[in-house]
Amino acid sequence: MTDNSLKVFSFSDAHIGHENSLLGAGTLLTDVQRVRNSVSEQQRRDVRTTVEDIIKECDVIVLNGDIIDKMGGLSHHHQQKTIQHVLGLVEEWAQTYPGKTFYYILGNHEAYDPYRDVQIQEHIQSTLTIENLHFSDIGVMVGDVFFTHGDLGAFGVHPSGRHYAQNSHPEHSGNENNALYAWMIQHLEACHEDELPLILVHDNAPIALDAEILSNAHVVLGHTHELIDHERDNGKRIINGGHLKSGSSIDRHRNNTPNDLHQSIITLEDGIMVDHQRAFPTTERWEDLVTQRRTHSGRSHNV
Repeated sequence: MTDNSLKVFSFSDAHIGHENSLLGAGTLLTDVQRVRNSVSEQQRRDVRTTVEDIIKECDVIVLNGDIIDKMGGLSHHHQQKTIQHVLGLVEEWAQTYPGKTFYYILGNHEAYDPYRDVQIQEHIQSTLTIENLHFSDIGVMVGDVFFTHGDLGAFGVHPSGRHYAQNSHPEHSGNENNALYAWMIQHLEACHEDELPLILVHDNAPIALDAEILSNAHVVLGHTHELIDHERDNGKRIINGGHLKSGSSIDRHRNNTPNDLHQSIITLEDGIMVDHQRAFPTTERWEDLVTQRRTHSGRSHNV
């Protein structure tokens, strides 16, 4: 790895913000009572410290959705409290590390409810005013950009959600995403070619992206609820930390299976993604995780 290579921390499905949820630990909403009974405040702080240790090692931090839990069904007051809590944390990170670039993409727990979503997005945009913290509502898109005008029924997306996304963001409904493209060029300089095809993925259900679709992209951002680790013929690598446990939240709850903390550290070197995705389980192996992080003493981690 050369000295001028960039390290990108891709972080999604954290579900932070709720007072009974783990800070940065990906807790199912339906598991709130179980978590409250089984997780100490010290463990919560340790998991947050782990995330912050990784942030220290990276140049760019991309928050790829579901960082906030909107807590559907709760009153507007409680939703605003949840949002403000997590915004404070994100702002704290950006202010603490002014030399790093933060990029925030909304997730499905922050979207798909037209009236409240507008309020949430306006609230986020008015709050995130830090110079090195960039906000985008691109994550409101249902499915990835290749499927926006197609039939999303197979992905479990309600037609109203698809229509809302199309009507609200027509500029993002084609096969390219110019806003994200411009940001990647400006902040990552990930590719020296004339064009940098992108796939922006966001869906509430697992999406299987086949090799033909992936062959058209250099970079995948967003969270698919499914791991992508694809090596192209030309040696470029496409990596996206997805939801490693497939199936609905209800099914996972019934099976007493917790979410994972999804995060990737991607090294961009001469336009080639050379490192691998990793995910930390956040219930059974918390103590092991914290121990591992402490033994590294702040050194860089190869994945």
